[in-house]
Amino acid sequence: MKYLSVVAFLLFSIVTGYSKGNAEIFNRANILYMQQDFKGAAELYNELLDKGYNNANINYNLANAYCNMGMFGSSRLHYEKALKFKPFNKNIRYSYKYLMSEKLKMNDEAEVCIMNNSLVYSLPHTIVFIFVVGSIIFLIVLSLLYIKKNRKKIFIISGSLVLFFHLVFLGIYIMQDVNYRSDYGYCVKDTNLYLTPDESTILTKIYDGYKLKITNEVKAFYNVVFTDGTTGWVNKKDVKTDNYK
Repeated sequence: MKYLSVVAFLLFSIVTGYSKGNAEIFNRANILYMQQDFKGAAELYNELLDKGYNNANINYNLANAYCNMGMFGSSRLHYEKALKFKPFNKNIRYSYKYLMSEKLKMNDEAEVCIMNNSLVYSLPHTIVFIFVVGSIIFLIVLSLLYIKKNRKKIFIISGSLVLFFHLVFLGIYIMQDVNYRSDYGYCVKDTNLYLTPDESTILTKIYDGYKLKITNEVKAFYNVVFTDGTTGWVNKKDVKTDNYK
């Protein structure tokens, strides 16, 4: 698995059209990765993310590097980010399922995530937005033509079809937007879940790779919710969040 990222995204600079300097950073990261300097490679991939280059290529390569370093929570975060950009990419799916099933023993969660991303991100966010806006404009133009020429039958049929597809794409867009803006954190080490935003009362143990929905924060703690509805507080230093939305 450690050579997947280099082979899969070798033409990074050509495909993305990034500046020469940033393409060189990516290429240096790939070389370090091939030399099994995963820490050095991860630092360079993170440098590109810090510069605003947030895409499937970088997130996938970074996830692979973290996986090889045994940093499974960070790896999961970036695999899931990569899936949002390319939900049907076979390399990303395979590597993500390997992490979830072999390392984290969370195969069911992996299947749910892949299915959700395939449904919600089957179309790029921008294309869905353009279609929604375009269909609204088309309905307005159709209404004006109906008023001018009084063709009721054509207006009803065409308007109904456009309205149907508009609602479908609008629903997809809303799901994408809600999912994209939701704040999630990933445990980057085995830690504790607390009853209150301090370390006085331990509720349970939580482990590297757990995904948490963040609902609030107080000083050094996040208030989090698990998929089963369990709530509590976790120390911020034990959680990595997505800072590149």
